Amino acid sequence: MKRQLLVSSASLLALTVCPAIGAAEDKTPRIVNGTYASIEATPWQAFLTIGNRFQGFYSCGGIIISDNYVLTAAHCVDGFRADDIKVFAGFESQEYAGVGVSASAVTMHPAYEDIQFTADVALVKLASALPSTVKPIRLLSPTEQSEMDTEFNGAANQNLYVSGWGATSTNGDSSQYLRKTYLNGVRDLSCSWVNEFGYDQNLADAYVCANETFTTGICSGDSGGPLVWQNKNNAGDADMGYRAVGVVSFSSAGFGCGSPSAEDGFSQISTYYNWINQNMDGGYTEPTPTFTQDIFDQSVNYNPFDNPPIVPVYPGSNGGDDGDSGGATPPTGSSGGGGSFGWLAFLSMGLLTFRRRLS
Repeated sequence: MKRQLLVSSASLLALTVCPAIGAAEDKTPRIVNGTYASIEATPWQAFLTIGNRFQGFYSCGGIIISDNYVLTAAHCVDGFRADDIKVFAGFESQEYAGVGVSASAVTMHPAYEDIQFTADVALVKLASALPSTVKPIRLLSPTEQSEMDTEFNGAANQNLYVSGWGATSTNGDSSQYLRKTYLNGVRDLSCSWVNEFGYDQNLADAYVCANETFTTGICSGDSGGPLVWQNKNNAGDADMGYRAVGVVSFSSAGFGCGSPSAEDGFSQISTYYNWINQNMDGGYTEPTPTFTQDIFDQSVNYNPFDNPPIVPVYPGSNGGDDGDSGGATPPTGSSGGGGSFGWLAFLSMGLLTFRRRLS
């Protein structure tokens, strides 16, 4: 079975460098058959632009895990430097993404492997602060992993929440607005990726598997984004028990995005919890945010057009430039700059290609 990376490539320059679509090993991210998501309900969501004039430009999701760190997928940043990365947060529409902030460091997991996509996690350290409206989400600890596994072994449905700006169909365009969908957690013994050649405990530890009985899920451009589960034992806490349990990693290239015939693959955060702790300056401290919206209440139909657009304010920005020279910048001839709509739209509207590997 083939796996498909979920990074969004939209640089015209990158396309001239790649030998041919289909022959190239390329990247992409997105949400298939989802609905609009409120950034106020999903304040841990980040958007990353990665690239330079020589390697092309890509976009990925990210998870805000502290005031100055974002967790993303290793395949999003593989081969790039910190000054190739810019991080945006606190917005729903790419039109109002703002100037963003630069990265000061990027650390990939040393065991990252791009055939089976194990250890597909990376840390991005921020050079300056994100908007004050963003909130970090707590990571699922190894202790809590057993509680989630127990729930997955039962009959709980749509117990996972995933969000992003990725494409909305296998060959479709990325979404201008943040979107979400709900998936069913799949136990390790039932996940086809874990059992492809017989049960493999290493793969069971590496992945969280999830899908639905109808077409919905992740796709190109959602890579690096958050998979969230609620620990019901902590539902009464200020953070409502929300835990980041997975990082968007891959889907099936053979079946296409969001297919009920194959699970979506996420990097299991609890497996890499200690590595994250060891590679954050000062170590990882569990955040104590206050969340007020029930993201699993599907009776709430959010429409971003019902309210004025949410415009993030980046501390230290002057309204058009964040004052540093870091971060990915668009190729000459593209509209916009510094994270403005012109640049993000350029990333979103370009031709999306797919990366395929034999497992």
